[in-house]
Amino acid sequence: STTEIPEAGGFAAERRRLEAELQASQHLVRLLTENAPAFLAYVDAADLRYRFVNRQFELAFRRTRAEIVGHCVAEVIGELNFQFALPSIEKARAGERTSYTNTFPLAQGTRWLEMNLVPDFDGNHVVSGILVHGYDITERKEAEAALQKTKQRFDQAERLAAIGSWELDLSTNVLSWSDEIFRIFEMEPTRWDATYE
Repeated sequence: STTEIPEAGGFAAERRRLEAELQASQHLVRLLTENAPAFLAYVDAADLRYRFVNRQFELAFRRTRAEIVGHCVAEVIGELNFQFALPSIEKARAGERTSYTNTFPLAQGTRWLEMNLVPDFDGNHVVSGILVHGYDITERKEAEAALQKTKQRFDQAERLAAIGSWELDLSTNVLSWSDEIFRIFEMEPTRWDATYE
């Protein structure tokens, strides 16, 4: 049997087509990672060295890619943040998707970040790397703190005035009492399920 050998021009044309597809794919990945509203990184699971970071990561941590890629996580995010993150990192190394929140000293000041860690499995189902995507949740944390402070002030005002408040959810027929209502009626909140009936 004879094997057909494609013409040299056919190989060259196929190679150019494949290279163009590869370049288009690489361009799309760069476009997505550089414009994502997140801090993106890829960390080698074995040595915990950065293999990739996006522009937002560089800007936030005030370092160039050259100062991050190839360096250990602890060097970049600091030893205290690394120790805080280590239990989550170990879960990701074990193949579990995980996340944590912590404060980080960034270019914009101290910020709350939610860091999500996604294990990357090789062909043998072994974790070879960890995809890290983080989001600045400082505004959410500040809003939660402000809401908590408002609730504390409201509870204090109810105590001082010796008045309580209640709310009836008409869709579920569940009646909710404030802590002060329970104090006025000398009842334990945990021992009573209020309903309108």
